[in-house]
Amino acid sequence: DQRKSNPTAWDYQYELATIGYAETLKYQITTFVNTFGARPSLKDELDAQFKGIALCLKAQLNFPYFSSGYLTGIGGSGGHLALDFTADYAVMLSGAQEFVAEPRSAAAILYPKGLTDADIIRTAEGMKPTASFLLERRLVDNVIWEPEEGAENNPLATARAIREDMIRVELEFGHLTPEEILARRIQRVEDSHPILMGHLSGKPFDRSRLPFGRFFRH
Repeated sequence: DQRKSNPTAWDYQYELATIGYAETLKYQITTFVNTFGARPSLKDELDAQFKGIALCLKAQLNFPYFSSGYLTGIGGSGGHLALDFTADYAVMLSGAQEFVAEPRSAAAILYPKGLTDADIIRTAEGMKPTASFLLERRLVDNVIWEPEEGAENNPLATARAIREDMIRVELEFGHLTPEEILARRIQRVEDSHPILMGHLSGKPFDRSRLPFGRFFRH
């Protein structure tokens, strides 16, 4: 049931509390995410779901300890971003996919009349949600290759691969101070290569209009 994987407004309140506890205890945070995005319901919007997502993103950016996020299946929309600590180290399984919007919903906007399965497939392909493409754009840091039969058919081998990656990351970044982590986080965002709207429209885009630093502590 897809709906069970959709976080709600109250899930983001729980996440904010968890981030606060981790900061108090000086713990690192590792998340494992598989969600189509925030639950698209009027009730959750009335419960200020949009505000919860924004506050989670801000809390992640300001979290003073190392954080990592593993996308194990589907990562959809702002609901995924608010749950996945991608600020310091983001990794995807090779079969995972990440969308700015769930393909069926996006296709319904692009093809409002007579939506077909072909339209949905075309929309999904155009989004380029694959791990290899996102790694090429430096929007993720690493891709963990799944067993030939797929992660769902060999969960033990997949878990071992994730565990080895977690150990490697801890050895590489575990010594960083909070100041070094925050500075590295800002640099990572500024060095990423997203597909900006100006590129899609053919018009030049001024990167100076993206003042990422204002989201961080001074």
